[in-house]
Amino acid sequence: MAGIKPIERRLFLARRQSPPLLILIDRRETSLFAIESVLEAANLHLQRILIQHSDSPDEDRLQITVNRTRNASVLSVTEQLRRIPGVRAISHTLS
Repeated sequence: MAGIKPIERRLFLARRQSPPLLILIDRRETSLFAIESVLEAANLHLQRILIQHSDSPDEDRLQITVNRTRNASVLSVTEQLRRIPGVRAISHTLS
């Protein structure tokens, strides 16, 4: 029974998480706070964020994982993120 719990947690966690959002930003024009504000306004809870420097010295690649909620529309959030100055590209796999 104890061996099943870790597997159970992993399966249920995978169901609650959306596939990661991949965002390319110009850090001179936007901040992580602006990105986080859009996610929170859409009732998406930030689970994980990975920040990688891009080939350009002023750009970062963000990989963001959020917990799913029933009320959040990924397309709506993507549209809101597009409106933030400094967001260069957004990629998301719909599931």
